[in-house]
Amino acid sequence: AEKYLRLLELLPAGPTEEGYDLRENTVMSLKAQILELGGSLPEAEEAYLDCLKTLGAREDSEQGAMIKGQLGDLYMQIGDYSRAEELYRNQTESVKQLHGEESSMYTAALERLAWLLFKQGKLDEAQRIALRALELARRTGQGANESLVSALCYDLACIKIKLGDLDAAQRYAEESIEGGLDKEDSSAYVTNLLLL
Repeated sequence: AEKYLRLLELLPAGPTEEGYDLRENTVMSLKAQILELGGSLPEAEEAYLDCLKTLGAREDSEQGAMIKGQLGDLYMQIGDYSRAEELYRNQTESVKQLHGEESSMYTAALERLAWLLFKQGKLDEAQRIALRALELARRTGQGANESLVSALCYDLACIKIKLGDLDAAQRYAEESIEGGLDKEDSSAYVTNLLLL
Protein backbone atom coordinates (compact mmCIF):
# COMPACT_ATOMS: atom_id res chain seq x y z
CA ALA A 1 0.00 0.00 0.00
CA GLU A 2 2.84 2.40 0.84
CA LYS A 3 4.38 1.80 -2.57
CA TYR A 4 1.14 2.78 -4.31
CA LEU A 5 0.70 5.83 -2.12
CA ARG A 6 4.22 6.99 -3.03
CA LEU A 7 3.45 6.45 -6.71
CA LEU A 8 0.25 8.46 -6.39
CA GLU A 9 2.24 11.32 -4.84
CA LEU A 10 4.35 11.43 -8.02
CA LEU A 11 1.27 12.15 -10.13
CA PRO A 12 0.67 15.83 -10.78
CA ALA A 13 -2.12 17.39 -8.72
CA GLY A 14 -4.68 19.53 -10.46
CA PRO A 15 -5.86 19.49 -14.05
CA THR A 16 -3.68 17.98 -16.77
CA GLU A 17 -3.39 19.41 -20.28
CA GLU A 18 -6.47 17.37 -21.11
CA GLY A 19 -8.36 19.14 -18.33
CA TYR A 20 -8.89 16.43 -15.72
CA ASP A 21 -7.20 15.68 -12.41
CA LEU A 22 -5.07 12.61 -13.09
CA ARG A 23 -4.34 11.95 -9.41
CA GLU A 24 -8.01 12.13 -8.42
CA ASN A 25 -9.07 9.95 -11.34
CA THR A 26 -6.35 7.39 -10.57
CA VAL A 27 -7.47 7.18 -6.94
CA MET A 28 -11.07 6.69 -8.11
CA SER A 29 -9.95 3.97 -10.52
CA LEU A 30 -7.98 2.18 -7.79
CA LYS A 31 -11.03 2.35 -5.53
CA ALA A 32 -13.11 0.71 -8.27
CA GLN A 33 -10.50 -2.03 -8.72
CA ILE A 34 -10.36 -2.70 -4.98
CA LEU A 35 -14.16 -2.91 -4.80
CA GLU A 36 -14.16 -5.30 -7.76
CA LEU A 37 -11.49 -7.52 -6.23
CA GLY A 38 -13.42 -7.52 -2.97
CA GLY A 39 -16.53 -8.78 -4.75
CA SER A 40 -18.52 -5.54 -4.38
CA LEU A 41 -19.44 -5.49 -8.05
CA PRO A 42 -22.32 -2.96 -8.00
CA GLU A 43 -20.16 -0.51 -6.06
CA ALA A 44 -17.22 -1.17 -8.40
CA GLU A 45 -19.44 -0.46 -11.41
CA GLU A 46 -20.56 2.82 -9.85
CA ALA A 47 -16.94 3.80 -9.10
CA TYR A 48 -15.84 3.07 -12.69
CA LEU A 49 -18.77 5.08 -14.05
CA ASP A 50 -17.81 7.95 -11.72
CA CYS A 51 -14.27 7.81 -13.16
CA LEU A 52 -15.64 8.16 -16.68
CA LYS A 53 -17.92 11.04 -15.59
CA THR A 54 -14.95 12.97 -14.19
CA LEU A 55 -13.25 12.65 -17.57
CA GLY A 56 -16.31 14.02 -19.36
CA ALA A 57 -15.54 14.83 -22.97
CA ARG A 58 -12.01 13.50 -22.45
CA GLU A 59 -13.11 9.91 -22.01
CA ASP A 60 -11.19 9.06 -25.20
CA SER A 61 -7.96 9.88 -23.36
CA GLU A 62 -5.50 7.22 -22.27
CA GLN A 63 -7.06 7.19 -18.80
CA GLY A 64 -10.54 6.86 -20.33
CA ALA A 65 -9.49 3.94 -22.51
CA MET A 66 -8.03 2.16 -19.47
CA ILE A 67 -11.18 2.68 -17.40
CA LYS A 68 -13.41 1.50 -20.27
CA GLY A 69 -11.38 -1.69 -20.44
CA GLN A 70 -11.67 -2.23 -16.69
CA LEU A 71 -15.41 -1.58 -16.72
CA GLY A 72 -15.75 -3.89 -19.72
CA ASP A 73 -13.90 -6.57 -17.75
CA LEU A 74 -16.36 -6.11 -14.90
CA TYR A 75 -19.36 -6.43 -17.23
CA MET A 76 -17.83 -9.52 -18.82
CA GLN A 77 -17.31 -11.01 -15.35
CA ILE A 78 -20.99 -10.56 -14.46
CA GLY A 79 -22.15 -11.79 -17.86
CA ASP A 80 -23.41 -8.46 -19.26
CA TYR A 81 -21.76 -9.11 -22.61
CA SER A 82 -23.57 -6.41 -24.60
CA ARG A 83 -22.34 -3.64 -22.29
CA ALA A 84 -18.87 -5.19 -22.20
CA GLU A 85 -18.81 -5.33 -26.01
CA GLU A 86 -19.76 -1.67 -26.32
CA LEU A 87 -16.98 -0.66 -23.94
CA TYR A 88 -14.39 -2.95 -25.53
CA ARG A 89 -15.19 -1.62 -29.01
CA ASN A 90 -14.96 1.93 -27.73
CA GLN A 91 -11.70 1.20 -25.90
CA THR A 92 -10.22 -0.46 -28.99
CA GLU A 93 -11.04 2.58 -31.12
CA SER A 94 -9.65 4.98 -28.48
CA VAL A 95 -6.38 3.04 -28.22
CA LYS A 96 -6.10 2.94 -32.02
CA GLN A 97 -6.54 6.73 -32.16
CA LEU A 98 -4.08 7.34 -29.32
CA HIS A 99 -1.34 4.83 -30.21
CA GLY A 100 -2.01 3.52 -33.70
CA GLU A 101 -2.53 0.01 -34.99
CA GLU A 102 1.12 -0.92 -34.48
CA SER A 103 1.00 -0.63 -30.68
CA SER A 104 0.84 -3.57 -28.32
CA MET A 105 -1.94 -1.77 -26.45
CA TYR A 106 -4.09 -1.90 -29.59
CA THR A 107 -3.29 -5.58 -30.11
CA ALA A 108 -4.21 -6.32 -26.48
CA ALA A 109 -7.50 -4.43 -26.90
CA LEU A 110 -8.25 -6.51 -30.00
CA GLU A 111 -7.52 -9.70 -28.05
CA ARG A 112 -9.99 -8.69 -25.32
CA LEU A 113 -12.66 -7.94 -27.91
CA ALA A 114 -12.05 -11.21 -29.78
CA TRP A 115 -12.37 -13.24 -26.57
CA LEU A 116 -15.63 -11.49 -25.66
CA LEU A 117 -17.03 -12.11 -29.14
CA PHE A 118 -16.06 -15.78 -28.78
CA LYS A 119 -17.90 -15.94 -25.45
CA GLN A 120 -20.98 -14.51 -27.19
CA GLY A 121 -20.81 -17.05 -29.98
CA LYS A 122 -19.90 -14.47 -32.61
CA LEU A 123 -17.28 -16.82 -33.97
CA ASP A 124 -16.64 -15.38 -37.44
CA GLU A 125 -16.02 -11.88 -36.12
CA ALA A 126 -14.01 -13.21 -33.17
CA GLN A 127 -11.82 -15.20 -35.56
CA ARG A 128 -11.34 -12.24 -37.91
CA ILE A 129 -10.30 -9.94 -35.04
CA ALA A 130 -8.04 -12.52 -33.36
CA LEU A 131 -6.29 -13.29 -36.67
CA ARG A 132 -5.79 -9.56 -37.28
CA ALA A 133 -4.34 -9.10 -33.79
CA LEU A 134 -2.02 -12.08 -34.20
CA GLU A 135 -0.84 -10.78 -37.57
CA LEU A 136 -0.16 -7.35 -36.03
CA ALA A 137 1.70 -8.90 -33.10
CA ARG A 138 3.95 -10.89 -35.40
CA ARG A 139 4.50 -8.16 -37.98
CA THR A 140 5.33 -5.42 -35.49
CA GLY A 141 7.67 -7.44 -33.32
CA GLN A 142 5.15 -7.86 -30.52
CA GLY A 143 5.83 -11.56 -30.88
CA ALA A 144 8.43 -10.97 -28.19
CA ASN A 145 5.44 -10.42 -25.90
CA GLU A 146 4.89 -14.15 -25.50
CA SER A 147 1.91 -13.85 -23.19
CA LEU A 148 -0.05 -11.76 -25.72
CA VAL A 149 0.76 -14.09 -28.62
CA SER A 150 0.01 -17.10 -26.40
CA ALA A 151 -3.37 -15.58 -25.42
CA LEU A 152 -4.23 -14.92 -29.06
CA CYS A 153 -3.30 -18.48 -30.03
CA TYR A 154 -5.42 -19.80 -27.17
CA ASP A 155 -8.34 -17.65 -28.36
CA LEU A 156 -7.92 -18.97 -31.89
CA ALA A 157 -7.70 -22.57 -30.67
CA CYS A 158 -11.01 -22.12 -28.84
CA ILE A 159 -12.62 -20.44 -31.84
CA LYS A 160 -11.39 -23.13 -34.22
CA ILE A 161 -12.79 -25.87 -31.96
CA LYS A 162 -16.22 -24.24 -32.02
CA LEU A 163 -15.97 -23.86 -35.82
CA GLY A 164 -15.08 -27.55 -36.13
CA ASP A 165 -11.58 -26.98 -37.52
CA LEU A 166 -9.78 -29.32 -35.13
CA ASP A 167 -6.49 -29.43 -37.07
CA ALA A 168 -6.13 -25.65 -36.88
CA ALA A 169 -7.26 -25.71 -33.24
CA GLN A 170 -4.51 -28.17 -32.42
CA ARG A 171 -1.87 -26.04 -34.18
CA TYR A 172 -2.94 -22.92 -32.31
CA ALA A 173 -3.11 -24.80 -28.99
CA GLU A 174 0.41 -26.13 -29.49
CA GLU A 175 1.69 -22.68 -30.42
CA SER A 176 0.03 -21.21 -27.36
CA ILE A 177 1.67 -23.79 -25.09
CA GLU A 178 5.06 -23.26 -26.77
CA GLY A 179 4.61 -19.50 -26.47
CA GLY A 180 4.72 -19.26 -22.74
CA LEU A 181 2.18 -21.43 -21.00
CA ASP A 182 3.73 -23.04 -17.94
CA LYS A 183 4.31 -26.74 -18.52
CA GLU A 184 2.54 -27.50 -15.22
CA ASP A 185 -0.56 -25.72 -16.52
CA SER A 186 -0.52 -27.35 -19.95
CA SER A 187 -2.54 -30.45 -19.00
CA ALA A 188 -5.28 -28.30 -17.45
CA TYR A 189 -5.11 -26.06 -20.50
CA VAL A 190 -5.58 -28.94 -22.93
CA THR A 191 -8.42 -30.31 -20.80
CA ASN A 192 -10.15 -26.90 -20.89
CA LEU A 193 -9.84 -26.82 -24.67
CA LEU A 194 -11.30 -30.29 -24.97
CA LEU A 195 -14.28 -29.32 -22.82
CA LEU A 196 -15.31 -26.56 -25.20
